[in-house]
Amino acid sequence: MNPVCPICSAQSVLHRSDLYDDRYAYPGRFHVYRCQSCAHAFTNFMPSSTEVAKLYSDYYPRRNYDPSTWHPPQDPRGFVSWLWGRKGGAYAWVPERVRVLDVGTGAGESLGYHNARGCQAVGMDPDANVERIAREKNLQIKIGLFSNTDIQGESFDYVTMNQVIEHFVDPIEVMKEAARVLVPGGRLIMGTPNYRGLLARLFGARWIHWHIPYHIHFFSRQSMQKAASLAGLELESVNMVTESDWMFFQICHALTRPAPESASRFWSVGEQRPLLTKLAMGLALIPRFLRLTHLWTRMLDAMGAGDNVVYICRKPSR
Repeated sequence: MNPVCPICSAQSVLHRSDLYDDRYAYPGRFHVYRCQSCAHAFTNFMPSSTEVAKLYSDYYPRRNYDPSTWHPPQDPRGFVSWLWGRKGGAYAWVPERVRVLDVGTGAGESLGYHNARGCQAVGMDPDANVERIAREKNLQIKIGLFSNTDIQGESFDYVTMNQVIEHFVDPIEVMKEAARVLVPGGRLIMGTPNYRGLLARLFGARWIHWHIPYHIHFFSRQSMQKAASLAGLELESVNMVTESDWMFFQICHALTRPAPESASRFWSVGEQRPLLTKLAMGLALIPRFLRLTHLWTRMLDAMGAGDNVVYICRKPSR
């Protein structure tokens, strides 16, 4: 019997059964189910907190991260930023001089962006490898799971999760924690993949954002509305904005996808890429250089069929 939806408890149907970790070689095969009521999709992999820590510390590539490649995001305003889809990042929706908590901050590049704009920025990440980056870049990053935080209530104006909410086993509890630490009227901003977009249908199992087993949940507008309500938040806006380079990454990923339990040479950090991978990247660079990938991405977003959705939820005022 298929599992029930973790958002609305309705019955689900099998959506995909041919997925594996085609980036970092975590072992196993995984299924994705789709809710028949709210269209939420989710995997059959629900790791414990211990498994989550191991998954990100042992398989995610930040242990080989080169701090010299660290660069804060660029200003999301203007035509060039529109063309590149920079408002696809949750950071881009945060104003100046506010208190912001970035959950799943990774290397903390968004914290550098916020600090430069006069914000009080704090990051949180389960990957102990980012401690080294935080020390070198003088960033305030807490190591641990957001569900087990000791952060004082009502202490942030904004909470951001950029490509993060889909990683949590229980996204509703995470959104409840975000609501707890937000001031009344504060906002939770989440960028997350759109599994109902055109590229997910065209590329099938090679779609870049399945990213199994790290991605556990795939939201629809209906399931995000339900999750926000259960967390005590109001879904304020839904914005389809996809960063243009994702199209380049998608082409490279599709051309170089490895066999099961083999790490991708395209995604591996600090390893020499073989000739075939370099040729695939060179091929994908042609439409990127001509900005065709940028125009295709903007067109898909305008059609409502892009790869990324930015959800903005508001904590009600008292």
